[in-house]
Amino acid sequence: MGDAASDRAGDIYRKVLYQGSRFSKSSQSLFLFAIRSSFLAFSKSQLSASLDLHAKNSSSQINYPESDEMSRYLQEMGKKYEAKFGEILQAKNLDVCHLKGEISEKSYENTLLTLNKAHDFVSQVFLNSKKLYGVADYLMKVSSKSDLGNFSYEPVEIKLATFEKPSYILQSIAYCELLNNVLGRIPENFHLHLGGGKFKTFKTKYFYDWYKNIEDKYERFLSKFSIDEPLDYLPGDHGKWNKFVQEKLKEKGDIIQVHAMRLDQRKKFNEAGIKTIFDLKNIDLNNHKVDLNNGLIKRFKNQATLQLRTTSEDNPAFEIRPINEQDKGLNLLPIKNDGDMFFDFEGYPDPLTAEKIEYLIGITFKDKEGKYIYKSFWAHNMDDEKKAFSEFVKFIKERKINYPSGKLFHYGNYEKNALGNLAAKHQIHIETIDDWLRSEYLIDLFPITKNAMILGAGSYSIKYVERIYLKDLRKEEISTAGDSVIQYANWINLKDEKILDSIEAYNKQDCDSTQKLRDFLLDLPEYKKLKSINQQVKSYNDNDLSVDEININVLDKEAKKFRENDQLTELKNKEYLIKLISELIPFHPSEERVEFWEFFARLNDKTPEELTSDGEVIVNCKFQKIIQIKNSLGLVYSFNENQVIKIQSDLDFKNDFCLAPIQTTASNLLIKEAIKTDDGKYFLKLKGSLDEENKNFTLKISRANLEKYKINQYEEINIYKFPSVISQYMESDCSLQAQSWNNGSSNISKAFLNFLDRKSVKGISELNEKLSNKENNSDEISNFLFDLKDETLAIQGPPGTGKTTFTAELISKLIEKGLRVAISSNGHKAINNILLKVENFCKLNSINGNLYKRSSSSSIRDDELYFMNTSINVSTTYRQDIDVLGATVFSLSKQDYFGQPFDYLIIDESGQVSSANLLYMSQCAKNILLVGDQQQLSQPKKASHPGDSGLSCLEYFMNGEDIVPTDKGFFLPKSWRMPPDLTNVVSRMFYEGRLEPEIANSFNKVFWSGKTSGLEFFPVKHKSQNSSFSIEEAEYIYHLLKKIIGSEYQFISNSTKSKNQDMNLEKKVISPEDILVTTPYNAQKNLLQKELKGLADVGTVDKFQGLEKPIAIYSLASTDSENAPRGLSFVLNANRLNVAISRAKCLSIVVGSPELANCMPKSVEEAKQLSRFCKILRFMDQD
Repeated sequence: MGDAASDRAGDIYRKVLYQGSRFSKSSQSLFLFAIRSSFLAFSKSQLSASLDLHAKNSSSQINYPESDEMSRYLQEMGKKYEAKFGEILQAKNLDVCHLKGEISEKSYENTLLTLNKAHDFVSQVFLNSKKLYGVADYLMKVSSKSDLGNFSYEPVEIKLATFEKPSYILQSIAYCELLNNVLGRIPENFHLHLGGGKFKTFKTKYFYDWYKNIEDKYERFLSKFSIDEPLDYLPGDHGKWNKFVQEKLKEKGDIIQVHAMRLDQRKKFNEAGIKTIFDLKNIDLNNHKVDLNNGLIKRFKNQATLQLRTTSEDNPAFEIRPINEQDKGLNLLPIKNDGDMFFDFEGYPDPLTAEKIEYLIGITFKDKEGKYIYKSFWAHNMDDEKKAFSEFVKFIKERKINYPSGKLFHYGNYEKNALGNLAAKHQIHIETIDDWLRSEYLIDLFPITKNAMILGAGSYSIKYVERIYLKDLRKEEISTAGDSVIQYANWINLKDEKILDSIEAYNKQDCDSTQKLRDFLLDLPEYKKLKSINQQVKSYNDNDLSVDEININVLDKEAKKFRENDQLTELKNKEYLIKLISELIPFHPSEERVEFWEFFARLNDKTPEELTSDGEVIVNCKFQKIIQIKNSLGLVYSFNENQVIKIQSDLDFKNDFCLAPIQTTASNLLIKEAIKTDDGKYFLKLKGSLDEENKNFTLKISRANLEKYKINQYEEINIYKFPSVISQYMESDCSLQAQSWNNGSSNISKAFLNFLDRKSVKGISELNEKLSNKENNSDEISNFLFDLKDETLAIQGPPGTGKTTFTAELISKLIEKGLRVAISSNGHKAINNILLKVENFCKLNSINGNLYKRSSSSSIRDDELYFMNTSINVSTTYRQDIDVLGATVFSLSKQDYFGQPFDYLIIDESGQVSSANLLYMSQCAKNILLVGDQQQLSQPKKASHPGDSGLSCLEYFMNGEDIVPTDKGFFLPKSWRMPPDLTNVVSRMFYEGRLEPEIANSFNKVFWSGKTSGLEFFPVKHKSQNSSFSIEEAEYIYHLLKKIIGSEYQFISNSTKSKNQDMNLEKKVISPEDILVTTPYNAQKNLLQKELKGLADVGTVDKFQGLEKPIAIYSLASTDSENAPRGLSFVLNANRLNVAISRAKCLSIVVGSPELANCMPKSVEEAKQLSRFCKILRFMDQD
């Protein structure tokens, strides 16, 4: 943490500052010190930066907040960790020079002298410029030229955190900017030494535009700042000032005090004149202008009323919700059982090693005499943790035998997550924990409590809730989770057993409090009035789903065996590869396991408001009519088009859905239990069809089932997408392969192992150098591929480079050489497309080849129609007499293709194909060729997979590179689609300047009032806080289209882009068919379709990859990061942005809120996406 010692205390944000030239000399030194921490604070919160400046001014009444015990502890650990890094460098005999980090002119002169001596590392380096100075933790010497000579320096920041944060990136780039004065250039990289010894390197260019955007804003802020202007206290993340700001907001009664109030909801209340908690208490539910659901407004009103009734934190007011509102509350509470248990975890994240240990598991339960007793499981190292966890699980399993109806209670998500993490970490009890999670053996009292009562407090933490049922409140030294962390750290240093006794007492009180909360809820009169309580209990266990639907444990078991076997002995990275393969083996059931957990969460835990933005449920569907569908009936429902819908339009009734009736009153919206079959064991599943264009949903049902379940009696329902259990169709084939690897009867493909090892291909770098100036090099590449064996390589094709056409031509030449090729992709459409192109090349060049598509029973009809007038054969069975096979992973993972009958497995759109799919398909071929572009849309996935196992095969192979390395594949360098000015933008933003334009496309222009070609950004100010749709942007685009349509455009025909032909310049009038409008969100797509009235082809970006039009318009929809569903990483996703703007043959337009550029990203990946967006704005400024 490299500040001078005198400047460290209380300086959380620290390090970078700007001089305020508008201040007089007499006050300037004060101001310099005052803004010591303000820049990083400003990046998150302007209010925080203002408070910093006030606190450093002697005339201000505002003082810096005192640091708490946790902050002091982390500061002390930070000093130790930085010292430890220095010791590591010295142990490696590196030349390290330690400076003092003093802030003075003399110190800066010393910095310059020291850096000229070329030490390997320099610490505590004071850097200065005319407007910026700071103290860098370390500078590391690198071998690149600079003004210093044949070497240069790059900053290294030391951080306790185990993962990189946006503020670390911002701080590091500030040092890169400062080094420009010393080096004559900005360093290419910066580095973070993170907790646990992780050393990570980042490219400066990926974040530089974001940094410059904040720098510009900060300079404007300083130029306008005045100590005399009153501060506007707003809610948000204000760092060390959070508590101070919260007190100020409480003083003025700000509405944000109301529990669970979000910032966007606060703004909507404010816009309607409801600004204080008092205003909210007195709101008239039948006469208001708040743009929110009335049921939600009522919940907030009741919450505000209770909070205002609370006169003492020790005695909060509360009300139990009415019985008809208890479906998600008391109705989910199981009846009491002597086998019930109540548990709690205590964890310690070691800041020096970055290892998180669950050092205590406590549990309260009844003994044989019926008395509640407490038992603890302690662990002080990883081996102990594994043992304690195992003993805890065995204890629970033994109790379950004696008390099969008992439940395991906890409060909050931490315990549930900790169980899953421990099982995955130690690879034990995976099936048991999965069973507990799926069967809802675990009962979380937190959502039950929130939905059962209204508590007059700003939090539903158990420390607040227990004040309504405990007589003796906590008074011990340890009363929060943060206290327990500090105390456990003290025990590590002092080894005082009394400290452990205090921690155990705290843990016991949490367990006992959870038990007493459950009993309190059971004793409520409202609970006792509920009818048929045993039938109301949710108990989703294996009987809710047939064994065929969710038999997901086979591959988990094979993965465990693979880890335990001594495999891959001949490979250098044996341990890493064994771990990775064992994580890939159960990839598909892991995906589905998460789908089911999320499915049950939607049914059980989510509020109506949360379901609206969930995407996998269509809410508030209103019954319209019954129609005839062949021998079945169709129940047609309308729905609100402004909700988030991730479910794909499907007119063929391919997906399963279940449904839950809705009961509505004047001010409430209550979701009832999902409808089950008449035996009560299974969900009633119906095939459904979503027609987004007509905004209706149809459920297919037999006449007999309609009479039995009378679904049409419900005027309004929620329709839930039932998880698709795809792995059941390939589980036996995949497990057969895994078993053969475990028993030694077959080996994993060498080409796949080379893929995992990211092995270079011999001779490919030389060939790339030779081909650097050639446009069509399919002959040379096919010759090169002919001689390979057991290799994996890639072809990267950016937008408009014709990668599918190039690949098809390449395949035809491989056939001509006598090689056999298997083709796969992310779906039938892509496979069929490339097969058709291969056939065309074979016909064009008189190449004889037997082309074959292996279909599934569900796709064969479509395939037969698609290939009706071609020579491509279609069948659902295995055939040997083929040269080219097109098939999905479901076919290529079958035993039919064991033994590598093909020379090449070619994966098209490999950026959307999982590495796990490649593992199971790789057994069909000697070599693997990955075709795609990691800079375009990546594979969708549900689960958070360990390590690199969740990456697509192309993402994994590229290892974070924007461009395929020359020793691993080929890059198609020319875009034939876009005009040069657009190609150059795309090239600089996504392809390191390597993508070249087709000069002939300079003639591609649209003649209207705006830019004729290239990229244009139109900022649109949002009147309200928009999330997934924006009326303002839809209206703006409508007016744009009215200006554009009817204008003339010209372009060079693709058929004439050849040196042997004259250019053919075509001219046409823009019509709606020439314009593509895309957006990240379904809700915005629905709005655009409605507002544009057929003036353009409208869809989500994911739908239109590969399509091109003269004009492409991209609508971002979200106002800012706080309102964007799935955050900045989705709305500004680089791959999606790349696809959106590169559809255009002439002009690409981005329409969005400028506030998106002013957001603080929540992750480094978001910072990278945001920097690209800022780059677009800077491109526009340069124009």
